[in-house]
Amino acid sequence: MTCVESSFTSRWKLIGISLAATVFSLVLACSGSLGEDSTGCGYEAFTDSASSNVSPTTDELSGFDYFVLVEAVEYRAGAVNPGLLNSVSVEESVFGTVGVGSVLELASSAGICLEPGREYYLLLNDLPGSGTMEVAAWGIFPVINNRITLSQSLRKDDVIGRFHGLDPVLFKRRFVEFVGRTDITVD
Repeated sequence: MTCVESSFTSRWKLIGISLAATVFSLVLACSGSLGEDSTGCGYEAFTDSASSNVSPTTDELSGFDYFVLVEAVEYRAGAVNPGLLNSVSVEESVFGTVGVGSVLELASSAGICLEPGREYYLLLNDLPGSGTMEVAAWGIFPVINNRITLSQSLRKDDVIGRFHGLDPVLFKRRFVEFVGRTDITVD
């Protein structure tokens, strides 16, 4: 074998190894993300059991104990079967006695999870005696690119859909005005 043939064969081997490594990396990345996120966590991944919560009445919407901006930290299987438990860090407390920096545990019997690293405005109520709070599909308002960005099903809802696309300040004002909560002051 000549020097030219050896160089040509080495190049093909190198290309083959690079191609195999690339394919292996892609397969590993895809399978790893599916394994780590097997619950399909994401704002739009509400289960069928959560869809009954999509259309609240104005009374249901106004009946919250806490109105907070949070950043989701993690989610995991909770004691509520088949529920999830979401851990969030409070970034802003619009209403309620929860302080900024507090870490809250949010139960979801419907299996709703909040994507870690994302911000959400949440309407919450205490779960008696549990130390956690319940989160409902209609009480979640994701903030993406400084706008309230609702899922397609919630955008179409006559009650919730009116808040899609608003910046946080306008969202808080219009929301408080809509639900008629005179006990909440928004700048």
